This record gives sequence, C-alpha cells and structure tokens, in this order.
Amino acid sequence: MINILSIFICLFLFIGCDSESNQNVNDRISDTLQISKDSINLSGQHYCKINRIFERNSETVIEIDFLEFLSGDSAIIAAREIGEVHFEIVDSGDTLWYVPNDYFVFIKGIKSLAVPLSESCKIEITVSDKSSIYELIQLNEIDVSRFKAHYESYMIFVIEVKDGMVISIKEQWVP
Repeated sequence: MINILSIFICLFLFIGCDSESNQNVNDRISDTLQISKDSINLSGQHYCKINRIFERNSETVIEIDFLEFLSGDSAIIAAREIGEVHFEIVDSGDTLWYVPNDYFVFIKGIKSLAVPLSESCKIEITVSDKSSIYELIQLNEIDVSRFKAHYESYMIFVIEVKDGMVISIKEQWVP
C-alpha cells in the first residue's frame, strides 16, 4: 500500500512539474506583445532597454524590456538576493558588500513590449569624455534616424509614455 501511494505521489509531482515547466517555456518563447493606445496603461516614466526599432503601419515602434534600476543600498540588497553582489574583506576583517559603479539593473519581466513612438518624440543621448573616468559632458537631442544608429542593446533608457505612445527617450547616464 505504501509503495502504491509513493508511486502515486511521485507521478503527481512529476506531472505537476512538467506542466509548469512547459508553461514557463511557452511564456519565454511567445512573441513580443503588441500594445495599442487603448490596450495597456503604461503612462509615466520607465527604465528600459531597447531591443530594436522598427516600422509598423507607418509608425516607428520600439521593442523594449522594462528594467529595475537601483543604486546604493537597494542595489546591494537586490543583487545579494540573486547572487550578483560583489564583496571584499577589508583589513579589519569586515565584509564590504558592493555592486560595480553603485548601480544594479535587472529585467522586470519576461516579455518584451512593442510601443509606438509619438511623431514629436524627444530623444536625448549622453556624450561622455571617453577618458578613463567617462564623465558626462552633455546631453544631445537627436532625431529617430540618428537614434537608430546610436543605440545599443546594453544601453539603459528612461522612456516616458503618454496615451500609449512614447513621448520621450532619454539615455540613462552610467559610467
């Protein structure tokens, strides 16, 4: 009786795990979500990375992943929770926990979103001195065609969305 019960429990757990893992795989491989002005309320400012810029139905669209951008103690706490924090043992024997450059970034969700750009979208990029300290020199306002040539997938941006459209993109300064 105990053997039959054990087999039943193992089979139940195996089936449950299998369907859950299949669901996660399906979530990861599903297409980019397409949003319209009425489908999702994204109003406000958001940290993101831009995966690609493309044209759809005579609109310029950006495909984005939303990011969590943390600095200071909150960055260290979040990095420790997922094993990405750095540490150093100081002379006194204490452990000094830190994240490089005092910021930590991670993707908030699995799915990417495609969001249309407003025709009057304001785009600002950073210009650094490109020395060993990479200090911010200025912000330049550019058009979409120059932005397509400038952006890289590792860059962090702050977008502002109003009425389902991106009205501004600003490159986040990071050293």
